[in-house]
Amino acid sequence: MADRDPGDDGRGPVDVRLLSPEEWHLARDARLAALRDAPESFLLTQPHESSWTEQRWRRSCVTGLWAVAQVGRSIVGLARLTDEGMGPHVESVWTHPRYRRRGVASALVRLLVNAEHARGLADVFVWVIHPNPAAFRLYRSLGFEPTDERQPLDGLGRVEERLRLSGAIRGD
Repeated sequence: MADRDPGDDGRGPVDVRLLSPEEWHLARDARLAALRDAPESFLLTQPHESSWTEQRWRRSCVTGLWAVAQVGRSIVGLARLTDEGMGPHVESVWTHPRYRRRGVASALVRLLVNAEHARGLADVFVWVIHPNPAAFRLYRSLGFEPTDERQPLDGLGRVEERLRLSGAIRGD
């Protein structure tokens, strides 16, 4: 469903919601569509998500929150928030090309951050791979601030930068 063109002009009503672990297949389909659409914007996992089993995808829905944006039955956006390893952080943010610059990514990140704040946690992070000016604009518009933390991406010749959101998201 995520790979399919939504079939309209990009102005249909977009519903944003969290996925349940039983909807693991929606996270899988949308994540694989995102990797096909913009592989340079994401870090690939090892083993590659295309080889993950149902059990591994279900676990990703338990160890983190997946949020999707839908138009009808088509997935037009995806994001995940997880606390695995480095504190609560947003990852895997993607919007279908026909829905970009319409607030879909902002709505997804806002939903995830609000869910995290409801659990009583304050700071949320995101790593942004350079160069990605659209991603930096998105996170800065939501209130994420630079941390001055950067790290090289081994073997890729690229760098990622960590941003932090302390407190409430802007525009909320």
